[in-house]
Amino acid sequence: MDITSNCPLRIGALFWQPFAGVWALTVACKATFRLVPGTAELVEPGDDPNEQDRPWDDDPSRGLRSVCDLVPLKPAAEVLLVGHAFPESRARTRALPARMSVGHVDKAIEVPAGFVPSDRWTTVPTAGLGPISPAWPERRALLGEHAASFGPGAWRRQPLPSGLDPSYFQTAPLDQRLSALTGDEVITLTHLHPKHAHLSSRLPGLLPRVTLERPGEGTRELDAVADTLWIDTDRGIATLVWRAEVPVAHPLEAGEITVAMVRPGGESLRSKGAPQRLRAKDLAREWGALAVEGEREDTVRIHAVAAPEPLPFRPPSVAPVAAIAPVAPATKTGEAGSGASIGERLATVRPVG
Repeated sequence: MDITSNCPLRIGALFWQPFAGVWALTVACKATFRLVPGTAELVEPGDDPNEQDRPWDDDPSRGLRSVCDLVPLKPAAEVLLVGHAFPESRARTRALPARMSVGHVDKAIEVPAGFVPSDRWTTVPTAGLGPISPAWPERRALLGEHAASFGPGAWRRQPLPSGLDPSYFQTAPLDQRLSALTGDEVITLTHLHPKHAHLSSRLPGLLPRVTLERPGEGTRELDAVADTLWIDTDRGIATLVWRAEVPVAHPLEAGEITVAMVRPGGESLRSKGAPQRLRAKDLAREWGALAVEGEREDTVRIHAVAAPEPLPFRPPSVAPVAAIAPVAPATKTGEAGSGASIGERLATVRPVG
């Protein structure tokens, strides 16, 4: 089942198994927006979906700068913010307050003291709003008895373990999760943009339209759910990821998925560049069990049973999650004095307000 995008949305996809022998396809659609006063601007070409987690300075112990977008599902929507805080003046201060607000997520932190900004463009490392690494105890604990055999990227090579808590795929602290993202959220940032000390920027309400065509079944629209809003203060951008899921008989099942982007009024947006196309046989090769046999490139061994619909773990609705302050991992004495990028969640940085 191949996938094509003729619109500004960048796409990624993966086949996965909710149970052994049961196949599903998840398509991730990603839009990139430039955060400016008023309405955020669509960026083209935008960022591609991340195929894996990306730690700060390639050091997993430092936490994640960005998260893998190619995961099977997320039970709740979430908001992540990474980068630096930006002071308004050169005056010495004991702490720089930084605040992010998106929907009912309204969170403030304080940057540790010990810095003297030289000008408006001086960046100040902060913490507390970024993703939780799968190596950190609070997320790793969600794997339970499967911690030794199932970790980052394992869902691309083996079925999901029985009893897996699907919230393992969530990367934001609990107080940065929402019941839903609609694509027209107002993002309000204080000291978290390189040009604007206080910024209010509304996402333009653009939406994906994902359609599936199977031989003999006609065309139907798949439900694409927005579940990850990622803000990069250094670049002054935000990305929004929608996820569509569909059961398949096997990765090489005949069919075509098409991704389009529409304005709130229904008008379609075309890409300025060449269409993006993902081939099913390329995606299928990620599974070690799908070994190519014989001389035909598109012949693979597949063992599958009928997939149920809806897919396991996909909740009909998600209730808002109670907000709690994130728990920081232990730090060495004096470590906080040097500062840290958003996402490391040092113990000296605390939620305020």
